[in-house]
Parts: sequence; structure tokens; C-alpha cells
Amino acid sequence: MGTNYYWYPEPPCPCCGRRPEPVHIGKSSGGWCFALHVYLKWVGAAPGDFIVAGLEAWKNKFETEGSYIEDEYGDRVSVETMLQAITERSARYHDFSQSSSWYEANHAVPGPNGLARRQIDGDFCIGHAPDDGTWDICIGEFS
Repeated sequence: MGTNYYWYPEPPCPCCGRRPEPVHIGKSSGGWCFALHVYLKWVGAAPGDFIVAGLEAWKNKFETEGSYIEDEYGDRVSVETMLQAITERSARYHDFSQSSSWYEANHAVPGPNGLARRQIDGDFCIGHAPDDGTWDICIGEFS
């Protein structure tokens, strides 16, 4: 089980309360590196298409005046708390070396700070954070 996080580029309309369309930031799951959702530019992309290619790009989005972050339960999350959830993760140490079948079954590899991390497969996980960072770089559909 995990928690999905969303970025809203602007506050709700002061007249009608309509909220902007949220953009998925990623998912925090216990014992795993944060699944950071990145949006890549593709050939033929329209000028207004949303593109975020990594953590630094997300940090820039988070600083947009009037923007805000919520979890999937509708609770507001500060930028500081969001960045901590992405970059300061750890899990109680468990030696999975005796159970490599767990990694295989979960399409995982050992990660930093006792965490599991996703195997790079090109379909969902396209990379790992530099310098043993505690996030994976993911594309596609999240559950």
C-alpha cells in the first residue's frame, strides 16, 4: 500500500472553487524508493504539453506561485515534507540476499538505506536517482 501525491499548478478559482487539473508527482510505498513520476518530451509534443524530466524540474514546479501539493486523500503537503518523502527515505534493514526470489517476484533490486528499488525496465522504471538517492525515475501508469 502506498500514497500518491499530486501537484496543482494554481489555486482553485475564487469565484466557483473549480480546481485545476492535478499532475501526478509520484508514489510513496513503505520499504521502497519513492516512485518519482517524470513526464518526457516526445516528438510532436504540443507547445503547452507538461514536461518534467527529474527531481530538479519538480522542485522548480513546486516553487510556482500559488501552486500546491496534496496527497490522494486531499491533505495539503508542504514542499519541505514532499521533498523529505522523496529524498530522505529508509526502511528497517532486512537482508533480502537470502531471498533473491522476493526481488525477482517484485521486479526489484536492493536500494539504499534498506529500501527496495524497482528494476530498470524501460516500461515503468527508466532510471534510479544519482548517488544512491532514495527515488526511482518512473513513467507511465501508477496505481
